[in-house]
Amino acid sequence: MDLLLQFKFQLLAISKPVNVKGEVVASSVFNIAKGRAVELHAMAIGGGPTSACLVVAAISATGLETDAVLLDKVTLADVVAGTTNLAANTTVQVVDTPIPSSPDDTNNWIRLDLTDVNFGAVIAGDPWAKVVIGFNPTLATAATNHASTIPISLHDIAITPDGSTIIIQINALGYFQANECP
Repeated sequence: MDLLLQFKFQLLAISKPVNVKGEVVASSVFNIAKGRAVELHAMAIGGGPTSACLVVAAISATGLETDAVLLDKVTLADVVAGTTNLAANTTVQVVDTPIPSSPDDTNNWIRLDLTDVNFGAVIAGDPWAKVVIGFNPTLATAATNHASTIPISLHDIAITPDGSTIIIQINALGYFQANECP
């Protein structure tokens, strides 16, 4: 007899960034990462290829496709292959220290978290509308090899770079939570 397990994935919002104006709202999971986010996060911590890492990419508001279109993309290169673009004047950031996670047996969930992500001083340019958190198996090329990056989650954010330092501050509860369907 086959056992069918259903899981509910909850994306926890990224909290308001430091040193910039903008509100952060709802999040989504890319179809390619549904059911795999915990595995990819664990591989980046050390459970997979030794050079695996997580990355954070800022997405420009200009030319932004709908979430329905974006969530069907299977690599970061696919995300920016249509009219959607990476934010100008910045690079994809490699997460220095993914935070190890463990199941919460009391609440029957697991939450994934990252350290805050510093994009540095970003010169004035197009507004940012989204942030993509993704997994890349090769640290050495993670910032530039978008075809290898599996997008995990998509977070709404409203930032207009003005030359200030942009730090994406991850919600204290993390960026992702997986638990069973009620």
